[in-house]
Amino acid sequence: AQGQNQIVVAAGANAQASADAVAAMALGEDDLLLLQREVPEPECVRAAQAMRAAGGRVILNLAPAGVPAQELLGLTDILIANEHEAALLSQGLGWEESEPDAIAQRLDAERGIACIVTLGADGAVGWYGGVRRRLAAPEVAVVDTVAAGDSFVGAFAAALQAGFGFSGALQRGLAAGSLACTVAGAQPSVPHREAIEALVGQGFL
Repeated sequence: AQGQNQIVVAAGANAQASADAVAAMALGEDDLLLLQREVPEPECVRAAQAMRAAGGRVILNLAPAGVPAQELLGLTDILIANEHEAALLSQGLGWEESEPDAIAQRLDAERGIACIVTLGADGAVGWYGGVRRRLAAPEVAVVDTVAAGDSFVGAFAAALQAGFGFSGALQRGLAAGSLACTVAGAQPSVPHREAIEALVGQGFL
């Protein structure tokens, strides 16, 4: 296997998601909201507004690919994209940058949005507060890359919320995404925390 995939999106229940569910929660400054673009954008904006009003942080996973509204970008603390998604965003913003590293750096510097661009088998690059993080991915036997991105994003967000910091969360995201590639299917391939921590403990970076 070459570690590449093709995805067809059917929004399903995501198309009916409402920000009311977020606004109804007892939110606080220690909370984190993870958004993705299968949910209608107006609902993402409303949910992000509720989280920001409570002092919490917002992560936007730029999937499916496209250029989010400026209002949503302005409410985003951390943006996660793959190479294709990052390139489309840069083009949509009228930027000349096409390389993942340069796009992430500009988002961080100009917009104050920490940015991670996943690079498939090459790991990921991230910029946060003017500091660059470039981490390799562990070598695994690739079976099916479906859900690798979702596993990365979910594990990164969970680790960040657990207090591991940006670099520690990035490491755990890469471990989760890599482990997801070793199992066929989407939901069955999402790894548990124990497996993620075991791979991180091997010091693959």
